[in-house]
Amino acid sequence: MSIDPDNHGGRQVAPACVSERARSDGVNPERVRAPRIPVWSYLKRKTRQYGNSTRTSWREKTQPEMIRIGGVRIPIDRDMYSAKIIQRLYDEGYERDEREALERTLRPGDRVLELGSGIGYMSAVAARRIGGDRVTTCEANPDLIPMIERVHQCNGVGPTVLHGVMARDPGNGTCRFYLHRDIWSSSLLEPAKGPFEVVTVPTLHWQSELDRLQPSYLLMDIEGGEIELLQLLACTSVERMLIEFHPNKTGQAGVDRVFAHLATLGFAWVRAEANVYYFER
Repeated sequence: MSIDPDNHGGRQVAPACVSERARSDGVNPERVRAPRIPVWSYLKRKTRQYGNSTRTSWREKTQPEMIRIGGVRIPIDRDMYSAKIIQRLYDEGYERDEREALERTLRPGDRVLELGSGIGYMSAVAARRIGGDRVTTCEANPDLIPMIERVHQCNGVGPTVLHGVMARDPGNGTCRFYLHRDIWSSSLLEPAKGPFEVVTVPTLHWQSELDRLQPSYLLMDIEGGEIELLQLLACTSVERMLIEFHPNKTGQAGVDRVFAHLATLGFAWVRAEANVYYFER
């Protein structure tokens, strides 16, 4: 993935956006060629793969209770994490593409709003770079709130943690949330399979929170809830976003509508990972 900004027409544009911009500028996109991968980059990647393999094997043998990924300390909660998640933590594949994209695009003066805190990893990454007072993270799953706070505490950072669901209309102040046995499948949308329970969680007014927090950077991974919120986006303070889409839950048509709306707001995009996109205007 390459999200290192490059100057194009006086604006900061990601290289993968050049072909889209080139068409609008009258440039033949077929003549825009990707740079060759230097030998040192190939060797660096192979060295990292070997190091990751060795580290993963060691962790699998020793079963540590605390690991460090990208400088962030993460306690291993074996009662909460599935074997698959623990494996992704051990091999450092957990949120790796998202973390690298965030680290390359986050700026010192940014104000971050994250929807979908998970275990608090990405908000800890952001807080370590720009300070906890400039990071707000929101999580609907009540079972994850203690873990988020623990991860933040382990890393000496203090982002603001909100418990609830961002909504177009907060209604009576609560909404239903589907709590799946696999915590990473919990969402506002009823799971297609597997056991779940319905819980009541607080609702937060999307536009009011944007007006109050004035974020410049949005992080969003909310298992399908992103479609409605992003179609309502009209916040002038937001300049950059890192969004994970879930077309298997929302349908591709919903994702297409979001891209069309963001284009009207002046956002260009680059794919950071399978369904993760970085937007900038």
